[in-house]
Amino acid sequence: MMYFILLLSFAALIYGADLMVRGAVNIAAHLGISTLVIGLTLVAWGTSAPELVVSLRAGLSGNYGLAIGNILGSNIANILLIGGVAAVLIVLKPKGTNTGRNLWLMAGITVAVGVAVLLGELPRWVGATLLVIQVGLIILAFCKGEADEEVELENMSLPKASFLTLAGLALVILGGLFLVPAAVDIANAWGVPQPIIGLSILAVGTSLPELAATLAAVRQKENDIILGNIVGSNIANILIVFGFTALIAPGTLTSPHVYGSQVLIMGLATAALMALLLIRGHLARTTGLLFLSAYTIFIAYSYLFLT
Repeated sequence: MMYFILLLSFAALIYGADLMVRGAVNIAAHLGISTLVIGLTLVAWGTSAPELVVSLRAGLSGNYGLAIGNILGSNIANILLIGGVAAVLIVLKPKGTNTGRNLWLMAGITVAVGVAVLLGELPRWVGATLLVIQVGLIILAFCKGEADEEVELENMSLPKASFLTLAGLALVILGGLFLVPAAVDIANAWGVPQPIIGLSILAVGTSLPELAATLAAVRQKENDIILGNIVGSNIANILIVFGFTALIAPGTLTSPHVYGSQVLIMGLATAALMALLLIRGHLARTTGLLFLSAYTIFIAYSYLFLT
């Protein structure tokens, strides 16, 4: 029964996030809000909604292993799994002017959060700081008139957009509420530590919207959308998901050493992505295969040696 609940919860999270983003974007369009603000707020927050609800729900219930494992695992999956799949299918070469800046931003906050996790603390001030950085980035981009991507608007009435937003939000919340207890039950039944469930099942499940968006962009050969999706999702997971989790559900990790390999792999994956894009200027098929191999080895190692 708990496996059925897990699958239903994943479906609610993924479908709900899609509905919420579509509806919110069109509401903003009807209200005359610029696509810049839409992209940096509603779309970014909406696509991070599954990770946010799952991690926040886990943190509030005291299951910090699931909360942190989900965040770290999602960032690892975004680079090695989603980036690997995309690079195998198409050569990824950034065209935008903001790629370097966003990569350095991702690297900086990745290091900061990695240190916080290894120290075993989720203090409220760290969460507040991350959220302030997120707000600052929105204000900076708004003032400079920059946007990483244009948001494609649908021809949708305001009542329909409002309904989709509320329905999507309800599905995301319900999915998150049922997903965490199901994952905890599965972890207990199999004797698997919560961090491992968080970095594998939950991380991959909550990253499915990003994977779907990436595959759609591959078909259209939109390199910037693919890379922006990967980098932007990792930034949002740290600033928004980790930020809100630490702010609302601060706590102490009982075994911070368990996260050592996760933090290491997240750091190495981030460094590899930066080096390849900033030095070589692209991700080729060989790189994609290496990324996928590294992700497979990481998951296998986690299950064999950390359980």
